[in-house]
Amino acid sequence: MVLGAIVLTLVVGTGSRLQREFRGASGRLAGAAALRDAATILPLDLRAISSEGGDIRPGEARDTSLEIRATVATAIVCPANDGALLLAPALGARGSPSAALIEIGDTLWLLRDGDEGERWSPAQVAGVRRMAGGCGAFGGGASSDITGPFDVAHLFAVDLAGGAAAAGLPALAGTPARATRRVRYSFYRASDGAWYLGLRTWNATAGHFNQIQPVSGPYISPTSGAVGFTYFDHAGAPVVDGEANTRRIARIEVRLRTPSADTGERVDDAVHLVVALRNRT
Repeated sequence: MVLGAIVLTLVVGTGSRLQREFRGASGRLAGAAALRDAATILPLDLRAISSEGGDIRPGEARDTSLEIRATVATAIVCPANDGALLLAPALGARGSPSAALIEIGDTLWLLRDGDEGERWSPAQVAGVRRMAGGCGAFGGGASSDITGPFDVAHLFAVDLAGGAAAAGLPALAGTPARATRRVRYSFYRASDGAWYLGLRTWNATAGHFNQIQPVSGPYISPTSGAVGFTYFDHAGAPVVDGEANTRRIARIEVRLRTPSADTGERVDDAVHLVVALRNRT
């Protein structure tokens, strides 16, 4: 009986230790996946914005949140049809049609070349629908004609607020275009008590942001100072939290740290993202 008790104690101790190690390894794998997701998604949105062009909302570059004008679609203008602006969306990385859809309330930007040089001219999207057909800008015309980096067989027909004159239409076929939408990244505490990096998209119809959706996490609390956003100008000087002049921002840094599976606060892994913004006005 004594020998059996000793063996049972050793088995239970070994099992508990293995269980702790397994739980710790699972937590580290989950933390690494969260950091990898953030390191993939955030630079794509941040690198494409232009602070000098007003893509960062004044006063909304904060240590725990950032509101930007994110590019949701890029396209090229096709010949006009029934007063609507026809756009051929850019193809994905593997040649598939772009999944991003232009929505009512988005801002459409057309690249203009005038006496003062190139500039982006904005207009609000008042209506949009998908349609099939060729894009004469590419000289094809056939509905199955997909040429170059644009899907000329599946088009967006876009109506602009205020009519064609709002964007100085008619636009020449072949004019580059991009659609942007207000989004807000922020750290928030979910119902499970853990902190996540989330994303809200602007709902133009309702006049407010949609419900926050998790992007990655969990992370340690941003109140620790080890998680959050920081901003710098061209000279490397810090841009303070909530400053109104967000056009100064030239670099955004994001600090992320994952919690331990055991304590919820001890850091298991971390990443420090440094993103230089494009000077696109």
